[in-house]
Amino acid sequence: MVVEAMAGLMLGSSILFRKLILGLIPLKIGAKMPLKYFVSTIPFTIIAGIFEGFRYPLCFENELSFSILFLILGMLAFIEFLLFCVSLIMLIKN
Repeated sequence: MVVEAMAGLMLGSSILFRKLILGLIPLKIGAKMPLKYFVSTIPFTIIAGIFEGFRYPLCFENELSFSILFLILGMLAFIEFLLFCVSLIMLIKN
């Protein structure tokens, strides 16, 4: 959350302090890095939300909570493995 707030502050400073550039050009220039920071933290925020949801279960039993947690973590690991394989194939082709 701190990195996401920092990205918002960077975007706000690019809007407020334009350095003599008019129009939407400062927004386009200043939004590149904060947007990268924000998008890169989305998976961590989702995973943290999942962990918090299973840390304080309301209606699930422990076995069901852990099985759902391991299922989600396994799917995330599988997706990461697929992305790694695709990037490796793209690297070999080039």
